[in-house]
Amino acid sequence: MFWKKKCPSCGKPIKDEWNFCPYCGEPLKEMGIEEEMEREFRKIERTFRIPKFGFGGIKGGITITIKNLGEKPSIEVRPLSHRVGVEKKEEKSFVKHRKAPKKIIDPKIDMKMLPDGRRVFVLNLDGVKSLDDVEVRKLRESIEVKAYAKDMAYFKVIPVPPTARIIKKDLRKGVLTLEVMP
Repeated sequence: MFWKKKCPSCGKPIKDEWNFCPYCGEPLKEMGIEEEMEREFRKIERTFRIPKFGFGGIKGGITITIKNLGEKPSIEVRPLSHRVGVEKKEEKSFVKHRKAPKKIIDPKIDMKMLPDGRRVFVLNLDGVKSLDDVEVRKLRESIEVKAYAKDMAYFKVIPVPPTARIIKKDLRKGVLTLEVMP
């Protein structure tokens, strides 16, 4: 039999009347945003050979940007090597072998806008002793904060404009202060 149509994911021959590829499970008909996102996550898992997202098993990683500015949403996936504003020396200095924390906490955050446009973010990180236990990364449109204290970890993503840059960070008595210029 002569097959003209191929699966967009695996490239194997398919029939027009099929809703899914029998080889890889790729949906072949028009999808809603949820189905399209699920399809993109499956592609990511295959591309990066990621068994599952979680703490402790994945080195490196990816960033995922979902935009819904036009008629059709777009999903962009990049390796973390494309991060904006992360210096190599800062990234290497934080690499430590740690046990997976028993508890991950989403810390409360306060934001103050200064008259000159700077933003000051204040996070309460009880038990965190020094900046050596804190990782702050400027990503494309956010700042990612990870901090470790004994058997727990703090994780927070702070949305910021793409042009924002971190100009100061300080930790005193378990309180992290980040000063950001827009």
